[in-house]
Amino acid sequence: RVLVLVAGFSGLRWGEVSALERRDFQLGEGELAVTVNRAVVRTGGEFIVGRPKSKAALRTVPLPEPLRTEIIAHLSKWSDAGPTGKVFPAKSGDYLNRDTVKEPFKVAATSIGQPHMTIHDLRHSAATLFAQAGMTLADHMTVMGHTSSSMSARYTHSTASRTKQLVETLW
Repeated sequence: RVLVLVAGFSGLRWGEVSALERRDFQLGEGELAVTVNRAVVRTGGEFIVGRPKSKAALRTVPLPEPLRTEIIAHLSKWSDAGPTGKVFPAKSGDYLNRDTVKEPFKVAATSIGQPHMTIHDLRHSAATLFAQAGMTLADHMTVMGHTSSSMSARYTHSTASRTKQLVETLW
């Protein structure tokens, strides 16, 4: 649940979400954010942890305040102990493989009428919500970890409800 919420409201890439450690969350009073310092990729059956895709991907992303209680509960119940403990560890103690969540995510997506939705689509959803909330292009690129405006544009999508809302404000 928290993996989906964090991914959907932060726009982090799968490798960034799966590499999160407890110390990456800022949970202080009036501050709720997640910092991306690393990413994990799986190559030849082995997990390799390193820097994210680009220098721009090293970033701190603010999170909506209502996620605070969800994150704190998750950290106390499911995450590995200590500041460097994995936030979303696999049962084996290793990094969480995308294939582990693929089927449960598909079941959940189908139950809400979105059978073709993938975990990566959460990144697109976050990017679109950021743009609809009024982020400037510079803000959007920073939060998404993009190095180009064209990449930010690729991740934002028009929605019927948003265009309807905008047209209604004209009248």
